[in-house]
Formats: sequence, structure tokens, C-alpha cells
Amino acid sequence: MPRNLSFRAANARRVRIAEEAARILMEEGVTDYGSAKRKAALRIGEKSHGQHLPSNQEIESVLSRRQRLYAPGEMEGRVQRMREAAWRFMALLEPLEMRLAGGALTSVGPNAMEVDLHVFADAPEIVAFRLLEAGIDYRLAERRLRFKGGEGVFPVYRVEQESPPIHLTVFDADDIRQAPLSPIDGRPMRRVGRHELGRLLRRSIVDGIPGEFQDFPER
Repeated sequence: MPRNLSFRAANARRVRIAEEAARILMEEGVTDYGSAKRKAALRIGEKSHGQHLPSNQEIESVLSRRQRLYAPGEMEGRVQRMREAAWRFMALLEPLEMRLAGGALTSVGPNAMEVDLHVFADAPEIVAFRLLEAGIDYRLAERRLRFKGGEGVFPVYRVEQESPPIHLTVFDADDIRQAPLSPIDGRPMRRVGRHELGRLLRRSIVDGIPGEFQDFPER
């Protein structure tokens, strides 16, 4: 096979896998890009590993395009509700220092996406105490995250009775200065505090995006 034809065929396979992975993320409740791409590869008869698999960035690009094309208003409303839930939780657990990350901030992600809150405390037990004090049930899990120069495993308090679910990843207090790396593009994750989140919510209200609250305080 000529080299240029082989390249086009390989690229076409990557595109097919990325399209199917994006569909899986949107429609089947899968939230992990790696799982979605492996599942997509097997469905279209490709190996679930190797050079023909698309990158997470390629899948996110397709996912973003599909969400804008098929459910633009629905996506905006869902992101707004997730941000409102994050804002309420930040207020509820004060004075803990918290940041919003993930799909609720970037506006791209699968339908089953949860609210991803990063909490900074001297010990994870402080977060558990605040949740119990507020009468909130949780399940304890773990999450592996990469940083520049290494990686670590962090406790996660999963509040599943909330809609949407709230996942609280607990970092050391000093980790507020360095964001973990995104699994999508390898860059530091974008994170915002309650003040900036309130500003985003107020801007959404001005833009006419429906939400539960009509106003958000400055802090």
C-alpha cells in the first residue's frame, strides 16, 4: 500500500474511533476517556491499543462539536446547574478552601459528569467532619492525579445523593499553589474559587441561561 494511502487509512481509523468514543461518552454514561476509546476501538474492529487510537484531546474536540450540534441548549443548562450546585456546596462547607474544576468549568464532558471540587485541608478527616456536621452522607474513594514531576493518590468524598453528584478530592493545604495536570492535554487544570464562580453564574444569568438562582453575592 502506498505510504500516503496508508496514512489516510490510519487517520480515517483514528477519526472513526474518536467519533464513536465521543458518542459513548455522551450516550452511555462512560466518564473515562481511556475506557471510551478502547470500547470504541473494539466496536469498530480495531485493536484497543496502539498508534491508531486517538488522543484524549482529539476525542474532546469531537465531543465538544457533538454537544454544540445536538444539544446546545441542554448542555448550557446542565453546566449552569452543575455550577450552581458547586457554588452551594462551597458555601455549605465554609470555611474550607475549595476550587471548582472539570467539566462544570470547561463546559465539555460526558452526560454522566459529576461536579469536581478540589478541597484543601490539613487532613482529610477535616472534610469528613464538615460533611457529617452538615448531615451529608458520602462514600470514600481514591483518585490518582499527575503533577509536574510526579503523581499522587488522593482521597475523594463522593456525595452521590446530590443531583448532580458532587465529588470532593482532598489535597494538602499547600497544593492550592499547584494544579494537577489535565488527563486531556497534560496542562495544569483550570480551577476557580467561589468568588470567580459567582461571577460566571452572574454572567450566565445576564446571557439568559436558565438556572435556579436569580442572583449570586459577590463572594
